[in-house]
Parts: sequence; structure tokens; C-alpha cells
Amino acid sequence: MKENKKELIAEVVRDLINERGDTAFTVEEIAKRAGIGKGTVYLYFRDKDEIFIFTFFHFLENFLDELEENLGKKGSTIEKLMSIFEIQVHQMREMLSFWETLFRGVGKKEDKKWVPEKMKKIKERHISIISRIVEEGQRRGEIRGDIAPEDIARIIYMLIRGLTSHLAFNRENLHSDREISALLTKIKEVLLNGVSSSNN
Repeated sequence: MKENKKELIAEVVRDLINERGDTAFTVEEIAKRAGIGKGTVYLYFRDKDEIFIFTFFHFLENFLDELEENLGKKGSTIEKLMSIFEIQVHQMREMLSFWETLFRGVGKKEDKKWVPEKMKKIKERHISIISRIVEEGQRRGEIRGDIAPEDIARIIYMLIRGLTSHLAFNRENLHSDREISALLTKIKEVLLNGVSSSNN
């Protein structure tokens, strides 16, 4: 059993959502699946809403942890940046229904005023990770140095968010290796060469 019971509970919630496609299960069901008492769950969370919010941010942080690992990997700056897009696609392929189901629940919790601030911190961490990759690329002469790394990172972040929206609205492409490969190739081309004809 995991030492961190909050993380264990979050993983149980993920599994239940993936199996059932909704959040209509009870705290008792969560506790039973986790192999702990219902009272133990309430030692960590006030109610099911707090469980869902923790679960949502727990897996967002896990996603960013995975991105962080790219900072230490070998390869060119473009390869590292493209791996961010690839990880995003993988996350959507594996967990899109989970994210959508959980987000619907989290988004309704008007009393959780800190949620937007937490989302902002997640966004800024995401941009910071990209910015560090860009900075490394500028030091290595692989990325043009006349644009601030954070500005480049914010533009790339917007591209990633656009990719997420595109795939969410075009689900028939999400599990097509051919479509995904073509899309990532186009993104790479734009990152490398831009869209100006003077680059040809």
C-alpha cells in the first residue's frame, strides 16, 4: 500500500472514473477499493468534492513532473520541445474521458475560490518548464536569441493548448497514429521554420 494515502485515494478515483465513466460512486466505494476505512478517507478530505479536486490537481502535477524529466534528457532543443507535444497527445489518448469527467465536477464547485489560483500556478509551472528548455536551446545556439525565452515559451504553451482543443473536438484523429504523426510533423515544421516565405 502506498505510504501517501491521499495519492492512493486519487489513483482509486482515477480507476473508478475510467471504469464507470462518471463520478456517481460513493466515499465508501473509494475506501473499499483503496483498502482503507471510510473514516480514514475523512482524515484527509472533508468531502467527495475535495477528493475530486485533489485528484484533478494531483494528476496535473504528475503530468508536469513528466515534462520536467525532459530537461535532463539528451537530444536537441527541438526534440525536447516536440516531446512535450507528444506527452500531451499521450495524456489525451490515455486519460481524456477521465479529465473531462473530473473537470465537470471540479468546475461546478463555486465555493472552492482557490481553484482558479491553483490553475494559474499549474499554467505558470508549465510555461516555466518550456522556458528552461528554450533557454538551454539559446545557450546552445539552437534557438534564436533575440526573443525572450518566456515569450517563446508562452507561444508554445498556447500551441499546446490549441492542440489539446483540436484533438478534443476531433476525437476521430486522437487514436489515429497517421493523423497524429502528420499533425506533429506540421507543428515541428512551424517551430523550426516559422511561416514566413523569407525562411525558404
